[in-house]
Amino acid sequence: MLRRYPVTTVAVLVAVALVVIASLGTLDILPWNLRFLSGIEHDEVDDLISGFGLVILALAIDRIVADRREVRAAQLEAERRRIVEATMKAVLDIVRDSIRQLEPLRNGAEAGVPPESVLEFDQLLNQTSAKLKRLADPGYKNGGPV
Repeated sequence: MLRRYPVTTVAVLVAVALVVIASLGTLDILPWNLRFLSGIEHDEVDDLISGFGLVILALAIDRIVADRREVRAAQLEAERRRIVEATMKAVLDIVRDSIRQLEPLRNGAEAGVPPESVLEFDQLLNQTSAKLKRLADPGYKNGGPV
């Protein structure tokens, strides 16, 4: 909590220190002219405390809700990443299967195609296979060079 809400933590510590000092002695640390409080009856103080308590409770609830939203957003992002990875794996499998199906075509075309074309076809298949292997690597960063 200290790292996540440092200002709130400091404010709470200062408030606790002020209450403790004020309740233990007659020392007035923060002298304010609070004449408007002189009209408040003693039985109204509990209403004021209740009001401040509600505000503090509301802040706590807001913070809890915000934390839950952050957790949910992180879960959704992780799920999106899993879906993208699964889709990429399926696409890679389809492309690899297509490349494998081109091998018999290449073997059958050797007799009627110039050797340079066959060599160029082999290079293209090898480059594509290398790119697919890099893309399938878990350490590969999406959006990097292919």
